[in-house]
Amino acid sequence: MFGLLAALALAIRVSGLGQCPMHTDESVNAYILGGVLGGGVFHYDSHDRHGPALVAASLPIVWLEGSRRYDDLSERGVRLVPALAGACTVFLWVFAVEWLGWCSCMVAALIFAVAPLPVYYNRCYIHESLFVAFTFAAALATSVALRRGSPFWAGASGACVALMIACKETAPLHWLAAMLAFGPALFQGEMKWRRWCLRPLAWAGISFLTAFLAVFWLLFTWGGRNPGVFHDLIQAVPHMTARAGGQGHAKGSFYYACLLAKDLSGIPILALALAGAVLCFIPSRPSPSIKASADHPIPDQSRAWRWCALYGFILFLFYSLIPYKTPWLALNFWLPISLMVGVFFQWIWARWPGRWHRSVALAGLLGLILALWHDTWERDFAGPADPSNPYAYAHTVDDLLGLAPRIETLQEELHLKDPKIAVVAADPWPLPWYLRHFKKTGYWQPGADPGSADFYVTSPEAASSMTHLLAGYQAEFFGLRPDVLILLWEPEKTRGRND
Repeated sequence: MFGLLAALALAIRVSGLGQCPMHTDESVNAYILGGVLGGGVFHYDSHDRHGPALVAASLPIVWLEGSRRYDDLSERGVRLVPALAGACTVFLWVFAVEWLGWCSCMVAALIFAVAPLPVYYNRCYIHESLFVAFTFAAALATSVALRRGSPFWAGASGACVALMIACKETAPLHWLAAMLAFGPALFQGEMKWRRWCLRPLAWAGISFLTAFLAVFWLLFTWGGRNPGVFHDLIQAVPHMTARAGGQGHAKGSFYYACLLAKDLSGIPILALALAGAVLCFIPSRPSPSIKASADHPIPDQSRAWRWCALYGFILFLFYSLIPYKTPWLALNFWLPISLMVGVFFQWIWARWPGRWHRSVALAGLLGLILALWHDTWERDFAGPADPSNPYAYAHTVDDLLGLAPRIETLQEELHLKDPKIAVVAADPWPLPWYLRHFKKTGYWQPGADPGSADFYVTSPEAASSMTHLLAGYQAEFFGLRPDVLILLWEPEKTRGRND
């Protein structure tokens, strides 16, 4: 059943995968991937980039697709990586059944498969989808390691924790939230420490640390080819601290709450998740007529639910209090949100076993799924780059898709085999992606002299200081992002042929 849900999730995520314009962050990540694909080494940039996990996961996928250099990459090819990560996240719920219960995991997997925000960002070539998948895998491996005292699963946990930091530098926030939530769970006696003796505990710790360091070193040094990366990692701490202050992305504390509450399904899904979180802390005692089964939350599951509820709440609090906010960071909340909704339905299913009550619960779940799918269609397929879409944050507008075809048309009219294109703009992204097939394309900051060129692509501000170069050229306007324009400067004689 979970396999079918994962297949459904993948089908939703790959449908029309290359149609939405590439966001600036996507184009930057694709550019980094293209450099490594061409034989380069991944270099960690602590100023404004993230770890190597996305590039490492992308290489086999784009290689199988037939890409051998940056020019060969496609929107669909690179976005297939987060789409697969999203589908894997749905499938991972099957491994949580013993820990969290069958019904709650099935509902959670279904919600994550069709919910608008997970679907949207699982279709974007950014790090969040892999980060969420590795976070979930780390939680699952850790739960098994703690319950069984297994060095193997402790090692798996260490590897997944290393993959988390190799995705995003925000991983320590999740580690801290997990440990803070673990305190109450430990106090309630979930982990039976008496079963642990010193030797298995030591072996589990060694296994965890060994796997963590091995994966961490292998990825960040790119297999030992970039040993100087550790200096950059140290520098990442002050850079991330400065970025947390906002850096142009500062928003109020209620930003994520308002984002999650949008659309038809927003308030119902949050209300059910909140109800599920409350139910986690209500003692659940089965009636004498109900036999212990996967349909009823056994005590260990109840305590696991409490940990997940506390973890989700603490994590939400962390992200809400940090001024720096972007909508894709809300993807981190959807694992606990999905689970808490699942807890609500499992609690109802177990407490009221009557046919009428369960029919009402199933009807409510169906209505919730239909509302989620309605929002997914509107946000992710009908208008993914629409400026009114809250998920399309400073997104590239559809108008930019016409820039490269227009240059190709002008190239044919002027009989130019390999035109020289000069791009002059303070922030040219995602132009390096859309102009990647033009070999003689260069990029300059405003005020620099790009020299002569067949075509110029400039920001309006840069054009005002280039009048000596733009004499004899006429401009066409293209949208770059909402309220941001670029100008394509073409020789005046081509204008007459088209008028």
